[in-house]
Amino acid sequence: CMRQLAQSIKKAGMRPGLWLAPYAADKHSLLLKNHPSWAIRNNSGRIANSSNCGKFFVGLDGSNPKVREHAFTCVQRAVEWGFEVLKLDFLYACCLVGNGKCDA
Repeated sequence: CMRQLAQSIKKAGMRPGLWLAPYAADKHSLLLKNHPSWAIRNNSGRIANSSNCGKFFVGLDGSNPKVREHAFTCVQRAVEWGFEVLKLDFLYACCLVGNGKCDA
């Protein structure tokens, strides 16, 4: 589906682009349901809100190797689909207070 979309954009004479936020997740997302430990939490256990646009987005722990692998896979998949322009947004979300659970 996404590959076909990128191809149709190219056929129309444009460069396909995609906007990604690989270190942020909606608080109701399947990603967080499957990986609740990926969320950055403060010392009281509250989830860190990475939003700056009026919506609650969970920051994902960038010190966790699995989170970094997830971010890499998101970008790699978009490139494999044929998207030529990528906007990687909300990268600060992996650096919120409470980060570092997986630091060695």
